[in-house]
Amino acid sequence: MDKLDIVGMNYTFDIYLNKVITISETCPREINYQLEIIKPFLESVFKDYQIVDTSSNSKPRKSTNKPKHNRFIYTIEDGTAPDLLIAKGYKYENNKEGGVKTQIYGLIEVKSQANSEMFNKDFDSYDIHIINEITTYFCKNEKVILTNCRRWQFFDRNKIKNIDLDLFKKYLILAQNYFYINEDKVNQENIDNLFKEIKENSHNTITKLVNPIEATAECFFKCKETLESYIRNQISTSIVNTIDVLPNKGVVKTDMYEETNIIKAPAEWNEMIRYLKEFVLNEV
Repeated sequence: MDKLDIVGMNYTFDIYLNKVITISETCPREINYQLEIIKPFLESVFKDYQIVDTSSNSKPRKSTNKPKHNRFIYTIEDGTAPDLLIAKGYKYENNKEGGVKTQIYGLIEVKSQANSEMFNKDFDSYDIHIINEITTYFCKNEKVILTNCRRWQFFDRNKIKNIDLDLFKKYLILAQNYFYINEDKVNQENIDNLFKEIKENSHNTITKLVNPIEATAECFFKCKETLESYIRNQISTSIVNTIDVLPNKGVVKTDMYEETNIIKAPAEWNEMIRYLKEFVLNEV
């Protein structure tokens, strides 16, 4: 048997497969995939590293004068936090002087198979929320891994030509303030404020992309579509590998992988583990 069929001698493909099936049938919440499958799997692969759950690390309250935790090592001020970190030297109380500096090797974003953000889709049709999350993480870190347990997708910021992180940050501000508003809730005040912000505070590239500007609903939605498309295209160039260890559509059953009553790992399983190590440890 290929040594990669057993990760750290305790995490086999059949364990992974059965956990995916069980959670999908019983409680397919993102947090369950994250903590019951992905975190222990990564701990088996990267035994000398910390696999840290940061999914609930929200922005400190304004009333907190001296927060114990500085989340800005892995996300921007108003950005969402990644679900998991692959790290060394991580401590929650990381604002102490002279403390050990956290080294981050990769950010993990986990998705549920119970929603349509990623499941049964190719990258071009992923929910824009995923694209914005990866954009957020790129503002602080170079490597992002996206998975819903079936698909593992690897993003490397260094592959984006002439990357402009200031543009990413300005786009994310606009997205947070305006683009998440339901279409039927957009009013003239939203429209006026968006274009005022673009004219006064935004990035030159954004201004060029959305010109000419008119304070109309049609122009508002055209602006949203143009900027989201531009960012999606930027992020698409950072994809360095996509590996489906299980089909990213339909129902997965154990008998799909049985041979003479033994669960046999597909080639994609070994490929994913091998590439995961190479990607995180800079061996690609």
